[in-house]
Amino acid sequence: MHVCSLLLTVTMTSVSAALSKFIFNSSFAASSNARCLDGTSAGYYFEAGDESSFVIFLQGGGACYAVNGDSSINCAARAKTALGSSSYWPSTYTDSTNVLSENSVINPFANFSRVFVPYCSGDVHLGTRTTIVSPDFPFYFSGHHIIGAVITHLMETTGLGTAKEVLLSGSSAGGIGSTVNSDFVAAALPLARVRAAPQGGGFFRL
Repeated sequence: MHVCSLLLTVTMTSVSAALSKFIFNSSFAASSNARCLDGTSAGYYFEAGDESSFVIFLQGGGACYAVNGDSSINCAARAKTALGSSSYWPSTYTDSTNVLSENSVINPFANFSRVFVPYCSGDVHLGTRTTIVSPDFPFYFSGHHIIGAVITHLMETTGLGTAKEVLLSGSSAGGIGSTVNSDFVAAALPLARVRAAPQGGGFFRL
């Protein structure tokens, strides 16, 4: 796996084909622990392209870690939005300016099969919980499990398992997630050259 920086200078906008939503059924979500913050089944958006090449983008959106406080840290408030529950996801997702755009003028990955992973776990795509934290803090933090479920499901339903090129990217919280999960994705896809291109999302230590 190779981690590289990705800087795209956008000089125009365009209409791009929408990616279609797929929500995991309850049995698959339970067996793979792919649950959003509120316990709803996670999933992804997909648009088929070249089946030998895939670009996977992890959505950003901060994190939560409290039951009180403002909405930026309040998990209860977050669980009532698309950042905490798949119940609020729209039926399609469209990207006209980044790595999921199908405009080859601005996006060198335009012909790849395109995957958008919504961020609904509140844990920068890293959580590995299989149960809620506690009755007083009734939330799942299963972001890493969601990524694993997305990879598994795509391997079963598309050409991802035999793909030769895979780009894993994401912004902000998705940037952190793409960095930390990159070796995991590379190990799951041994036939592919997996590259990680985080867009922001650095860690800081004091």
